[in-house]
Amino acid sequence: MAASPTLPTSENANTGDDRQRLSLAAQALQRTAAKQAAFLRCLARLGTIQSACVASHVGRRTIYDWIECDEQFAAAFHLAKDAAADLLEAEARRRGCCM
Repeated sequence: MAASPTLPTSENANTGDDRQRLSLAAQALQRTAAKQAAFLRCLARLGTIQSACVASHVGRRTIYDWIECDEQFAAAFHLAKDAAADLLEAEARRRGCCM
């Protein structure tokens, strides 16, 4: 009977140590949370999704994926949009456009 072929192994192969995998997953979640926070700050300050994406180095499609899949981000997104709208309204009033 012929020997079964073996799959190539690498240093990153699962060694049965789930701690490393959880650590990598936790790191990915931290990076995502940091990117989300950066985007939300930029959105509140700049007022448009496009300009916030450029400033925070996050793709526009990613934002819509986060909104669809993450209820907390979606709520924070709407709050940031409201904050941006408030800034725009205050600036319009300052300029005397809306009396």
